[in-house]
Amino acid sequence: EGQTISFRCKHGFLPENKKYWYRIRCTKLGWDPEPKCFRQCTPPKPLPHGEVIYDSENNFIEGDNVSFRCDAGYLPENQATATCTKNDWSPTPSCSYMCKLYLITDQYTSDCGYSLSDSALNKPH
Repeated sequence: EGQTISFRCKHGFLPENKKYWYRIRCTKLGWDPEPKCFRQCTPPKPLPHGEVIYDSENNFIEGDNVSFRCDAGYLPENQATATCTKNDWSPTPSCSYMCKLYLITDQYTSDCGYSLSDSALNKPH
């Protein structure tokens, strides 16, 4: 009781404080804090047509979130946040081009090549 030790998680894992070494103390009830290691995620890859937003700390563990924003004219494909999971970031951040519709007489067309006439959406040829 009262003894303090430093421990280190195996490669690919980090303790909750996200540092490589962690100090814990023996108490009547056990180790304080309880030694736990969490899977480490690599920083998210650069986002084409957008930006991943996180603080300067590059150590991410399971459960951490990052947010991202897309450039003008692009929208998030899923949601604007991703979570570090056991496998990687989920969902994978991505931005899609936002098509614009133009009214030309009684027919709509888009800058993505789609057209809308009456109630049918026509794919580009």
